[in-house]
Amino acid sequence: MTATPDQFAEIDGLSLRYRLYGSEANPLAIIGHGIFASLDQYADHPEALDILAGSYRVLLYDARGHGESEGPEEPAGYSWQALAGEMLALAALAGEERPVLGGASMSASAALWAALDHPGAARALVLIAPPPLGPRELRDESETQALQMLATLAGAVESFGLSGTADMAATMPAFTAAAGEGGAELLRSQNPRTIVPIIRGLHEHTPRDPSDYAAIEIPVAVFAHPDDALHPVRSAHLLAENLPDCRLHLGPERNYWQDHPDELAREIIAFLDTVD
Repeated sequence: MTATPDQFAEIDGLSLRYRLYGSEANPLAIIGHGIFASLDQYADHPEALDILAGSYRVLLYDARGHGESEGPEEPAGYSWQALAGEMLALAALAGEERPVLGGASMSASAALWAALDHPGAARALVLIAPPPLGPRELRDESETQALQMLATLAGAVESFGLSGTADMAATMPAFTAAAGEGGAELLRSQNPRTIVPIIRGLHEHTPRDPSDYAAIEIPVAVFAHPDDALHPVRSAHLLAENLPDCRLHLGPERNYWQDHPDELAREIIAFLDTVD
């Protein structure tokens, strides 16, 4: 597998880090990460990247405010539309008119919004562990509590700083259940200038009506797992019920696709092999 050194592109006035894998002769797939992560979410799994890069030129990047990328310091800069726009701008930078768009959690929604707002801009979507989607009244209590926990973290960072908030979060069972054992250290590693606007921008977004999904005519693969309020199976079923061409892959347990990256990569390639 060939990979470029890390590069930086100015998009929407922000310097964003990205990296390319695979042959320039292959079609482009842009894969984004989840909230609080970076391109290392995928780069740390070279075997899975080998599988993807065997058929696609894979572009990984640090979304605005994450990793080594710059980010705005107001919540409006983290709307789904803004995140979708930077994904499409990276595709244009790489010289691809109709890439595969996808990613995990936050980036799953960004790819979805890109397809909704820019018909014809993508040839397929790969949505991994989508976050709560649809009107707020569809959310169950566990989803509402998980999202409120994120909002509480933002307030805590403003009051106690990032390190102090990470220390407190490590003692909170609800946070550990949602973020995992390494959640406090992940929180501590965030950019202190952008973490609060990131949370508030994503938390305060205006949901799309699920009936809007019917306008997405390209093939979509959705990968989901149970027992995760921030990435509910309900969202995956909502997509499957409303997208015209949706292939739903449900893992048997929480974090299944995260814990089995090679299998995920093979399933993605099997799906993309069916796309014109």
